[in-house]
Amino acid sequence: MVAAALSAGAASGEEATLRAVSSLGMDGQFGKIFALFVDHVNQEGKGIVQIRLIGGPEAIPPFEQGTAVKNGVVDIAHLAANYYENLMPEAIAASFGTVGVAEQRKNGAWDYFNKLHNEKVNAYYLASYGWGIAFHIYLTRKVEKADLTGFKLRATPGLQPFFKALGASSISTAPGEVYTALERGVVDGYSWPLWGINDLGWHRVTKFRIDPGWGSVHANIVVNLARWNKLESAQREFLQKTALWFEDTTAKLVTERNASEAKKQADAGIQTITLTTEEGQRYRKIFYDTVWETMAQKSPQHTAKLKELLVR
Repeated sequence: MVAAALSAGAASGEEATLRAVSSLGMDGQFGKIFALFVDHVNQEGKGIVQIRLIGGPEAIPPFEQGTAVKNGVVDIAHLAANYYENLMPEAIAASFGTVGVAEQRKNGAWDYFNKLHNEKVNAYYLASYGWGIAFHIYLTRKVEKADLTGFKLRATPGLQPFFKALGASSISTAPGEVYTALERGVVDGYSWPLWGINDLGWHRVTKFRIDPGWGSVHANIVVNLARWNKLESAQREFLQKTALWFEDTTAKLVTERNASEAKKQADAGIQTITLTTEEGQRYRKIFYDTVWETMAQKSPQHTAKLKELLVR
């Protein structure tokens, strides 16, 4: 009994090391944002918590990383919300709302999302960022209005009904396959946020971007629930405090980087297709109507509450 007590005492306060993976490449804009979180933890959390970054999509395919967290293959994952829809269809709901991350923490949306992550992903919902970074449709052929009849677009599953409503067909591929698909004419375009086109090299095979954008990026940092619960209270508190720092820091970066990313695209020769006010409103209405209708079909028991929390 004495030996056990001494052993427990020695273990108390030991530094925890968490294995992490990113669904988005670490060389791109979103991967670099996650690196801010990792670096901050490793610098400020010495003796408390450290993160060992295993890698990005090359380590575990992006659409499999949610399952890797759920099963405890990794402790932490940096996941675009639409990359683990197979486990939690509600994950992408925040992308359809009008309420930012800070407000979600105040109005109950955060707690609701965390409960769903606990139940469906076996994960703790630690941090999120991307509010204010809109999604766009990028094309290799010009259009005059939001009618994409005859176009084939790369899309994640949650956006396929939206593209269908615009007249387009869609296929789902990992980001690493998009360049070749565009180059070979397998697809005529894709959806992606304003950030990161140039980092991925897609600017070389992209001709147009449709404005206005729609929705908002919702990229999350989630922790395997069993691993989270095994952490000491001081370690969990440190990570929660870091999450708030991270969300505040990334929110301040968005406006500046939105402007610089748009300029990068223009400098690369990507032309902006600016819809008329009337057409732009119609285009965005199609998006919001379609995604919420689809969400209601996938998650009838949670959609009404999520919409109440996320849409002003």
